[in-house]
Amino acid sequence: MLFGKKFVILRLRYNFLARINMRRIKFIAIALLVCYTISNCFAQVNVSTLTNQKVSDLVQKYLVGPNIELIVDSAHKATFNGKEVIATDAIGSFVNLDTTGMNMPMDEGLVLVTGKCTDAGRWKPGIGGNQSPSVQNDDTSQVLGFFYQYYKYCQENGRTAQKMRDIASLVFWIKPKINNFAFTYSFASKEYPGNVGKSVNDFFGFFFSGPYDAQGNIVEGSTHYEMQNIALVPGTNTAVMLNSINGGNPNYPSRTNPTPPSNPQYYRQNPLYGTGSFNTNANNCFMNGYTSKLSTELVNVVADLYYKIEIDICDISDNAVNSAVYLSRDLRRFDTISIDTVICDNQEYYFDKLDSVITESGTYRYTEQNETGGDVYTIVNITVNPTDYVSQCWSLVKGESVEMNGITIADTGMYITHLETSLGCDSTVVLNVYWGDAIQEIDCPSSSLAEDIVEDNIKLYPNPTKGILNIDGIAYDTYLEFYDNNGRMMKSLRTDINNIDISDLPDGIYYVRIKSNDHFIVKRIIKE
Repeated sequence: MLFGKKFVILRLRYNFLARINMRRIKFIAIALLVCYTISNCFAQVNVSTLTNQKVSDLVQKYLVGPNIELIVDSAHKATFNGKEVIATDAIGSFVNLDTTGMNMPMDEGLVLVTGKCTDAGRWKPGIGGNQSPSVQNDDTSQVLGFFYQYYKYCQENGRTAQKMRDIASLVFWIKPKINNFAFTYSFASKEYPGNVGKSVNDFFGFFFSGPYDAQGNIVEGSTHYEMQNIALVPGTNTAVMLNSINGGNPNYPSRTNPTPPSNPQYYRQNPLYGTGSFNTNANNCFMNGYTSKLSTELVNVVADLYYKIEIDICDISDNAVNSAVYLSRDLRRFDTISIDTVICDNQEYYFDKLDSVITESGTYRYTEQNETGGDVYTIVNITVNPTDYVSQCWSLVKGESVEMNGITIADTGMYITHLETSLGCDSTVVLNVYWGDAIQEIDCPSSSLAEDIVEDNIKLYPNPTKGILNIDGIAYDTYLEFYDNNGRMMKSLRTDINNIDISDLPDGIYYVRIKSNDHFIVKRIIKE
């Protein structure tokens, strides 16, 4: 019986302790779950070093999608700072489980840093400043292309080139199976916001070259890229860097005259640095600021030809503060809408997606998302051809007619036509016809239109127009005449307002004769 009592007591004690331990286990599990879901351990950018791993394996794993073949052979090598095996901790892989709000926006991929790659991850005591430089201060032997591009950038932007330090350079070759694609990335820096506006502007470039054949020869007959930087501020030709995307600098050059923001819609200020000092409770990433998730320019390629990609980042002047670029393997489906348009130099093209009037030659881009989450690129290539005004005066014999540039003239008056060659927009011709003894060109009287055509600031837009024509720069009581392409006057009116309705005119080309401030001006428009 005594033995039985002891057994019962021991069993009761065991059950009691078991219940306590189970409660502890449940408490620990709940605590771990809470930590995992709401604490910094969930929101942090976690970076891993990649020392001694093959560069080609990393590019294949993190950057190359199913429609792109990575080329690795004796002539086409994947390297980081000139080596096929990672020999530095300036490149790493990252995972970011919380890209919401003002956190770093990239979720997974590779990161290149002008220092130690873990500096691009979560904040922790003891990190910061310049650690473990990737390439010693003045060694540009492995990245001469990047070196050239930096000096070219300085020359084009009126900057004095400074020493490039701590260069991180990733190079690889691809053979695409599709006709266009883009990469996603985010540029980040510890230079934000204190060095915004200064010449110490860490440099970053995503350079694209090709196409080449297997022997490295340039393949003609398609769009050729030669170390072209495709990491640009959306809709511009400006490279992405500290001074092109930021929230401004409240203290430079002075607090009363701070540096204004530049493209702030693409900038995220790290909450860790939100008040000017570290906030370890907002511990997503150690970088002070970063761009939003951006796409490189869409590159048009030829399937099964060779292309070279070089991604570079470096410190400029000093190596005390690091910058980074996060690269994603998120290769989505991209669509392109391409518009090629020729206008005359007295015309304006209205790009509705940008809500802007274009008057200069160039390539203009607009990006929106498609149904798969990829980007739809609208690319408008504008060519502005020169236009000259030519005024001629002719005499006409009564009862006879003459044909000039497709216009049959049988009466006196003013006729407007257009001389157009293969380039288009060569000259707007104003014919002033008078009665005379012969059909011939004569000297224009002093009161003719020849002396009245002047340079002007009058603008007509949109051009082409569907009916409503806006007019900027007209004076009070302006007289307008609309001539068709055969020189016939189709509409006339007096106005002092800045928009008129010409929807009653048939579609076609018109020449608008504007009498303003005692001068006649001729503009060419298109009604569609």
